[in-house]
Amino acid sequence: DTNIFIDFVKTYDFFSGGFAELFENWSSIHPPFKELLAYPFYFIGGVNAFTYSLIGLPFGLMGIVFIYFLSKKIFNNHTSSKMAPMLLASSPLYISSGIFSLTDFLLTVTLLASFYYYTTNNKPLYLVSASLGILTKESALVLPIAIFLTEVASLFIAPSSSHQKFSWKNLSGKFFFLMPSFTLIFWVLFLKINNELLWSDWNFSKTSDKGSVYTILYNLLTLGF
Repeated sequence: DTNIFIDFVKTYDFFSGGFAELFENWSSIHPPFKELLAYPFYFIGGVNAFTYSLIGLPFGLMGIVFIYFLSKKIFNNHTSSKMAPMLLASSPLYISSGIFSLTDFLLTVTLLASFYYYTTNNKPLYLVSASLGILTKESALVLPIAIFLTEVASLFIAPSSSHQKFSWKNLSGKFFFLMPSFTLIFWVLFLKINNELLWSDWNFSKTSDKGSVYTILYNLLTLGF
């Protein structure tokens, strides 16, 4: 599969020569969490298919754990909290994506973690996990935007307490949920300094020439999914 080969080569390039090698060999770049994550695996086990596949193992286990606690929190039902991780763990797509340590697989796990920490109101770990999601792939930007809009809407739709009623103080507090977005801003600035572009390959939308972030925001605003 082309995506598997591309992901592997990118991690190898970064391990071989850091960002300089990565920028030299690729015209546009995803955020670098996967490359950073692969580095210690390659350093310990060498660059080979087996070591590369090991990256997905801890993330696969974390995804199962997070979906268990997330379903338990949302549904407050013992049966649902047992079924959700069983279904995820037995999903052929989840297993195969994990074996090949695909970028979208890592993204899925970071989003599960982010959503779980959001539902438990653990703001520091929400900030960390959502930031790692954005450092994995630009499309993770949708999560903090969606959470922020949901939190703002909650100030107007059936507020349950004075802490949820609209006030400028309460509104300003909701901007915390957008803070992971700054991770992408820093990454874009880093690319600009190095005269590099955000990932735009295999983007067949009509806004592909403007980059992935523009495409994501354009699709959100126009509901063009």
